[in-house]
Amino acid sequence: MKDKHIMSFFNKKKNEEQKHHEHVSTIDLDEVLSYHDDEFSCHEHNDDNDVVFELNEVSLGYGKKTIISDLSAKIYRNDFVVVLGPNGSGKSTLIKGLCRINQPSSGHIKYKGKLISRLPLFFLWLSKIGHKIANVFTKNREKAIKTIDWHIKNYKNIQAYKSKELALTLAYVPQLAAFPEATSIYDFVKMGRFPSSNALGINTNPKRERHIIETALKQVGIYDLKDRNLEDLSGGQRQKALIALSLAQDTDTIVLDEPTNHLDIRSQLEIIELLHKLHHKMNKTIVLVIHDINNGLKYAHKVMIMKDGTLVKYGKLKEVINEDLLREVFGVDALIIKNKEEQQYPQVSVTDFKLPEDYFVKRKEEMAKLQEESKQIDEEEQKEIESFNKYKMKKTDKKPQDSDNTN
Repeated sequence: MKDKHIMSFFNKKKNEEQKHHEHVSTIDLDEVLSYHDDEFSCHEHNDDNDVVFELNEVSLGYGKKTIISDLSAKIYRNDFVVVLGPNGSGKSTLIKGLCRINQPSSGHIKYKGKLISRLPLFFLWLSKIGHKIANVFTKNREKAIKTIDWHIKNYKNIQAYKSKELALTLAYVPQLAAFPEATSIYDFVKMGRFPSSNALGINTNPKRERHIIETALKQVGIYDLKDRNLEDLSGGQRQKALIALSLAQDTDTIVLDEPTNHLDIRSQLEIIELLHKLHHKMNKTIVLVIHDINNGLKYAHKVMIMKDGTLVKYGKLKEVINEDLLREVFGVDALIIKNKEEQQYPQVSVTDFKLPEDYFVKRKEEMAKLQEESKQIDEEEQKEIESFNKYKMKKTDKKPQDSDNTN
């Protein structure tokens, strides 16, 4: 009887807390944990129906240079995955692979059960022959041939996306440096509606199209600039236009490669809040590459840590982020603060970044070594100069003697 009263008390308390947070836009830690553990429990059970991206032993690169090797991972429906890592770790290369801009040299990438892309069968056979003949001494030759064989074997069983079909469900925000000239923001964002057009490139519901475009512009805060040309905007405003274009696609999944680049602090926060809203309120799957750790982790559901083209760790935020990992991957010491139960997002904050103490010791040793090497070079150079001067003096002394003998 006593246990029944206790359970009744806690159930009542829980209902009061849920009612209290019903209209709150941000979520406290208890809600965050239940949001992750309950609403997404199907993800933890590896339900194949909820897999959005599936990477199987994927290698990606540019030409013959491999950046990412043998990466395997799954991203599930409604995940908010943040990809972190130092410069050159392969983050952008991974994102381009997810969006079929870069083709895997080996392994394969699936999106919602279908291959991101695939060559026609005839070209697969040609590619296999080419690898056998031209790439005899290439390191990853066997992996590439194995991948081609897999594609040929499963050609009828596994479907692949066409470009327009993929664009209807997957949006990509790149690090774009060049923008079209003499194009208004409205027309630029309107390009995001092309995948929804018919075979003639015409959208049959202009009223709905205008509503979607204007909503996208309002969401990123540049609706008032819609009639201005892109070349008249700041770097940050152009970045917002890029994000608006991806929102205009109205897709289930958005993949973003450093979208807060060139933005001021307020604009960065606005973009992060917008992504949180798209994820939490509109159930979109978000994959975000970002350099600012705290902005990235603010609403992250999962974290993917990369270094030197390798997936170091991937999983839930609190299970992945720790001081040792930051030191190993980024080479910095940092203080990680995990929020208390009564606090809201973010789950963790990373602060007090500093170079580790052994960095200065190593740096001192390196500088001492460089100074010693420089000293040795100077000494060797001085010896060469002295040797040359001696040789020159001997030659000068020898000339008068030769002239005397001639006389």
